[in-house]
Amino acid sequence: MLFKKTLILLVVVLLLYPLSVAFAFRYFYSTTPQVLPAGIVIRAAHDIAVSNLTSRTVFGQGFTYGLNVTCINQGSYTESFNVSLSANTTEIARLENITLPNDAFTTSTIVWNTTEFSRGFYNLTTCAEPVPDESNITNNNCTAIVRIGFAGDVSSATVGSPDGTVNMRDVQYLILRFNTNPSSPNWNINADINDDSTVNMRDVQIAILNFGKHE
Repeated sequence: MLFKKTLILLVVVLLLYPLSVAFAFRYFYSTTPQVLPAGIVIRAAHDIAVSNLTSRTVFGQGFTYGLNVTCINQGSYTESFNVSLSANTTEIARLENITLPNDAFTTSTIVWNTTEFSRGFYNLTTCAEPVPDESNITNNNCTAIVRIGFAGDVSSATVGSPDGTVNMRDVQYLILRFNTNPSSPNWNINADINDDSTVNMRDVQIAILNFGKHE
């Protein structure tokens, strides 16, 4: 008799398990708070994330660049939030009131004028300010190490790595990527010194005008 009751109970549990999983999924991921029969209130998640920052790592001092930042709403609500961009501890720019439905993403462009920044390395950080009740803020930041140098210093004995001097290595590097754009297989955004999405004579001219300059 005990074995029979145990077997019946096991069958009931197996039948109800998929329903219980579906029930839990429905309440945890609903866009509105739910009250379970036991009186327990389960609220959906708030979660804004920054998933991408521009791939450029070399910036010419005195030039202006557009930096692409991708934000994702990984939560269950439509959210409005602010995004800031900082170089070390200096805030460069801020985008306010970005509105995203749940499960949506957007790519925004933030402009950085490097004129007032000295040459050297910077931690470039994009931060999405936490929204109310957001518990996971570890994905709200995205940081990249970038370098500001003389415009045209884009390569060295190590191809593609600036060395603090504008010389023939840099000119050669630009010529090898001449007429490339973001759809080209050998495109490198660092070679696009003036940030017009094409490596051309304007970029070569910038390197020539700074030829011989070194840190």
